[in-house]
Amino acid sequence: MMLERRYGAVNPNWRAGRFVHRGYVYVYCPGHPFADKGGYVAEHRLVCEHTLGRMLVPGEVVHHKNGIRDDNRPGNLEVRTQSEHQRHHVRHIDQAKRRASLLATYRANGKRVVLCCPICGHEKEIRASRVRRGQRYCSRTCFGKAYSAMYGRNGLAPSKAAA
Repeated sequence: MMLERRYGAVNPNWRAGRFVHRGYVYVYCPGHPFADKGGYVAEHRLVCEHTLGRMLVPGEVVHHKNGIRDDNRPGNLEVRTQSEHQRHHVRHIDQAKRRASLLATYRANGKRVVLCCPICGHEKEIRASRVRRGQRYCSRTCFGKAYSAMYGRNGLAPSKAAA
């Protein structure tokens, strides 16, 4: 007996044409000019095109204002040119590195050191052994913000997401 192949909505693994990759939501839209070879387009591009009432040109990039990749509300998205978008992120990274280098200095105080959180700037006195083990943030909240900024809201590292 030969099994018949089931495509699209008939397949039990069908997820209504949506999936998340590296924090971005992709939607099945095979006729779209920016669709990949599987027919999927980034949802934030579709939302911007609908809001603007026109197609985005190849040089335009959609920026998430709050940095959360799967937050595709129209108020959170803005269209920029590639150079503006790159300039924004380079400036943001430079500021974060500067803040980290200035604030993440550990001032020795016997067996305890003062940790300056690179996310919120809060100073917290901790044991020196915690610094050696790699503690960089003042709280789980700040660690979560840094982790979300790197890997998106779903919390999967890119290497684990592929597995």
